Amino acid sequence: MTDCIVFWQRMLTPHMTELARQLARGGGEVHYVAEEVLSLDRRATGWEADELSEVGVHYIVSHEDARNLVDRFPRHAVHIIQGVRANGLIVQAQRRIASEGLRQYAIMEAVDLRGSGGWIKPFLYAARFWALAGKIEGLLAIGEGTPEWVARLSPRGMRAIPF
Repeated sequence: MTDCIVFWQRMLTPHMTELARQLARGGGEVHYVAEEVLSLDRRATGWEADELSEVGVHYIVSHEDARNLVDRFPRHAVHIIQGVRANGLIVQAQRRIASEGLRQYAIMEAVDLRGSGGWIKPFLYAARFWALAGKIEGLLAIGEGTPEWVARLSPRGMRAIPF
């Protein structure tokens, strides 16, 4: 395991905070960056924020916060970043990490293609995958069929890793 992992998520989600906690217990330095603890709609569904005493938790409230926080982590850190598009303030960190040539993986769930706008999403995601080519070490793909979907739309050589 690398000795420093940084999760960049819009909120403290139970599944990712548990992963961060377990990695920290394994002996590495782990940080979790978020815009908020949990959104109101997630709380309404019963989600609760986990205790993260082993993990360095940081909150960002502006684009500048996101960019500046990148510079505070060790240059050898591995950054695991939520999403490839429409990911709030996190996009500023992703851009900064890429411009500095730091290690990063994007993480995404299956894309909902239902509805009248669903037909355009493969084109939008394909454009993002091509834009991220060479800037990420891989894409951690969550959900049945997601790794294959990503692989079909992304440039050859982009690793779509089942996650």
